[in-house]
Amino acid sequence: MQILEIRNNEYQIGAIMNVRSNGTTECSLIDGIRLHQHQRRASVNRILASFDRMSKEGLSSLNASQFHLANRENGVYEFIGGDLRVMFFKASSGKIVICTHMLVKQGNKASPQDVARVVEYAKAYKLAETAGDLFWLKEYKQ
Repeated sequence: MQILEIRNNEYQIGAIMNVRSNGTTECSLIDGIRLHQHQRRASVNRILASFDRMSKEGLSSLNASQFHLANRENGVYEFIGGDLRVMFFKASSGKIVICTHMLVKQGNKASPQDVARVVEYAKAYKLAETAGDLFWLKEYKQ
């Protein structure tokens, strides 16, 4: 499993990389940032500021307007920036969070599809971690 390093200070933030059928990779988080960086610039900037702060001081340094637990049963969280959300889960070490994708908030609760997507990635991450099959990338090449 490939993880793109987004921030790496005291705490580490990574994003899931997916391999396309033609062998190239994609990162839903980076693609979401690029998609929304002009029309929702302030929201994207809030999320990036949360990444910066979290990587230096941990999740406990963020308040409820910056992140929250979206699904307690499955350990699914959201970074918040205006109407944008970045879904993530915490890795077992407690010092790593793995982002799965960005979305535009549609309702009061995270959709079952978004929660299921994060849960599947979390399971795959744990399996890859156990098997020693995690690869951290320093840059995103499409």
